[in-house]
Amino acid sequence: MTNTKYNFVVVDTFTNIILDLSVNPLDSFIIYSFYDKFYNKGVIMKALQDGSNQTVLIDKGIVEPRVLTIDLKSKKVFWIDNSSKKFLSIDFEGNDLQTILQSKELFTESYFMEIFGEDIYWSNYFHNSILKTNKFGLNGTRLNYLVKSSNEEDFESIKIIDSSLQPNSINRCQNANCSHLCIPIGIDQYRCVCSQNEIYRQQICAESVKYKNQNIFKNASNSSKI
Repeated sequence: MTNTKYNFVVVDTFTNIILDLSVNPLDSFIIYSFYDKFYNKGVIMKALQDGSNQTVLIDKGIVEPRVLTIDLKSKKVFWIDNSSKKFLSIDFEGNDLQTILQSKELFTESYFMEIFGEDIYWSNYFHNSILKTNKFGLNGTRLNYLVKSSNEEDFESIKIIDSSLQPNSINRCQNANCSHLCIPIGIDQYRCVCSQNEIYRQQICAESVKYKNQNIFKNASNSSKI
């Protein structure tokens, strides 16, 4: 059973379903995508890890950004639009939009993507495979099977484990002494938040935002909501 003793809602897109999410642990922000059913379009957002400072990176020219990841090396967001069958990128500030590749053969029914070095790897239901290609489209639309299922099993998720993908960083929550949860925000702050669990939010909880060891604001609260 999942322990939801100290749960906290970071992002709520109301009736829209979040399609994918990626975390930048160095700068403590998240990038996430969802489909806006009212306007019939895809949206890619940026926010701090506690859900604050929400910013639209792009909401035009995309429909279904279902497969998304970030590249710490190039400081870019990469995604596959399952509707247009395009592989695109944008920088962390929402600039430099690029369509890298468009291919029905490569990108139909893609599910999960990782970037490693100069390549992208993604799971693809259409081919029952994990596919690989250059992240800047340097090898065109050549189909490169990294793994292909021989018994019709579906690949829905992949994970690349390497030290370069887990760089050293400052633990902003070390010695934070939060009563419920500590969430890193930005490059040198953390936020103490209160549990949104019906039972545990009745406990006395101090919510605060701190700049390293300096208290910026603090107030008593028994719940917290974005």
